[in-house]
Amino acid sequence: MIYFLNIIVFIYQSLAIIGGGTLGLSVASCMKELGCIQVTIIERQSHCLMDINDIDREIAAYIESILVKQQIDIVTKCAVNYVTDSAVHFMSESIKSVISCQCFLSYIQQYHTILELIIGL
Repeated sequence: MIYFLNIIVFIYQSLAIIGGGTLGLSVASCMKELGCIQVTIIERQSHCLMDINDIDREIAAYIESILVKQQIDIVTKCAVNYVTDSAVHFMSESIKSVISCQCFLSYIQQYHTILELIIGL
């Protein structure tokens, strides 16, 4: 447990994050720094940060390398099938896999209108 502004913050031992966008990567890095032992990012694209229009692929690869150095696991090209209290079930290249975790977070961007999709909101 960590005390932050007189609030007790419980840090999970294992965490799965669904979505490799800016929020997912930030939370993964912070939780690892705070003491979470096993952090896994699950991303449907071939790389993290693929949904950001103006980001350079080399910068995205560099950011991923920093996360790997922090011992954060990154699983790409997969689709989450379902989530239970203690695991995330997903499929990657026709192979079903399971990641056991105490907690999972989902940071998935969804567009509400076609206009948001077109202008990149």
